[in-house]
Amino acid sequence: MTECIGLSQNEVHSAKVVPELQHWFYGFVMNSTVNKYEVPAAVNIPAHWMSVGSFVEMLFNENYSENAYEYRYKGGTSNAGWPEVVRTRSMVYGAAADYLQLDPTGDNVFLLQQDDFTLLDALLAYRQDSTGVTIIDSTSVVAVFDSTTGVLVVNYDSLTTNLSQLIYLYLKLKIYGILSILFSTPSRMNDKNK
Repeated sequence: MTECIGLSQNEVHSAKVVPELQHWFYGFVMNSTVNKYEVPAAVNIPAHWMSVGSFVEMLFNENYSENAYEYRYKGGTSNAGWPEVVRTRSMVYGAAADYLQLDPTGDNVFLLQQDDFTLLDALLAYRQDSTGVTIIDSTSVVAVFDSTTGVLVVNYDSLTTNLSQLIYLYLKLKIYGILSILFSTPSRMNDKNK
């Protein structure tokens, strides 16, 4: 049955919904110039279904006001508590669909690595005080953030994930207004799909 709609069994088994990601991505697409070409956006999940304090929210919400972030998620056991729009869409995937909810006892489903956590900590400090973070580019240190001083020492070329690189670029742009790094970064960013 799934082959007739163009999905393999592996794709069907991996259907997972992270409400924060879907909600914030929808808002980004709908409120940006990306959508001037009518890029299809995911279905919006209303904000009242969102857990507070997820790292996904912190990435997208410039008004993030929490003192911490959570990155662990757990799958829902029953679709009765899912938003109606998710239940309706999940009928396409049947039993394979999973609705992931923020839960401190859950799993690192995004497989965040140490570089990600270091840069997420710096982003959290920036969200709390946009003047309180200083970035020092290094040629030897991979990434270290001192939350007491707000100093991030980082070697962009040694960052191991695309997420950590994107957060670094975002912080450089927001703190220093530096766009030149976006055009001078190695093309390996496109080659690293971790």
